[in-house]
Amino acid sequence: MADSQLHAVNVTFEHSYSGLPGNVYLDGSLMTAQDVLVRDVTARGSGGFVSSFSGALDLQHVTIERASALALQRSTRNEPWRWGSGGAVVLESHSLLTATNLTVSDCSAEGMGGFVYASGLWDESRVDLRGGVTVERCSARVGGAMYVESSSVLASGVEMRGCKATREGGAVYLHEAELLVQAGRVVDCGAGTHGGGIYAGPMSELTVLNSTLVGNEAAGGSGGAIHSASSTSKRVVVKESVLSGNSALQGGAVAAVSGAVLVDRSVLDGNYAGIEGGGVHVDGTATVQVQDSEILRCSADGGGGGAATRGQG
Repeated sequence: MADSQLHAVNVTFEHSYSGLPGNVYLDGSLMTAQDVLVRDVTARGSGGFVSSFSGALDLQHVTIERASALALQRSTRNEPWRWGSGGAVVLESHSLLTATNLTVSDCSAEGMGGFVYASGLWDESRVDLRGGVTVERCSARVGGAMYVESSSVLASGVEMRGCKATREGGAVYLHEAELLVQAGRVVDCGAGTHGGGIYAGPMSELTVLNSTLVGNEAAGGSGGAIHSASSTSKRVVVKESVLSGNSALQGGAVAAVSGAVLVDRSVLDGNYAGIEGGGVHVDGTATVQVQDSEILRCSADGGGGGAATRGQG
């Protein structure tokens, strides 16, 4: 990274507009923000607050309210900056976001990632959220809080609440990406199709440890808390966690259509499916293993109140 640096201490960014990505644009540079308030900022293309290309962003004691990204125009896959993605932050090509004591609310993207869009199209980007991080009421077409592609995310002690996607991934959407949720909470998030809480897409790896996913909904699809559409070379692991009060048409708590899923020493309680698989739904080529766990008070209007499986034959 270049030597150029921007340090913001006790600063307010408010009522700002950028006709191109990012009210703050980082190109191979570093920005640190401490005791900063960001409110009512908008960018065309992507990154309502910050757009980073091979840069680094460190947020400490920062509040972001109502940051938004608006679509610039229709685009090809390798031009995500035009899509209206990353309501608050866009990370591209080996960018890094680190944050503690961060509050994000009511951010939105017309495209992907109401809070963060992280892309490793050229080189992996990373998101490291540790302690005191809350993301609430963020929204996007895909990935209400975060859209992560060919990149990795550590979310330790993070709460995502009330985030919505009109399509997949009410809180998080993964595509060829890695996510570790540790001692976290995903609460009252919703997707129009699959993955009310988290959608683990192709070639993605998801690990949920000592966490709670409660009250999430996949209104028109499967996987109220978690939907796995990964591959046999990657894995979804839920360990020492509670999945409670989630709902979907299939797989009130967990749904898998491909890849391998392990539920270990966890509790699935009070989840509901409008069709089948109140707790777990297994379809396609997926393999799900549940061990040393409890499936309690789950229900379905069709078959398999606790679990349902469907083969390809």
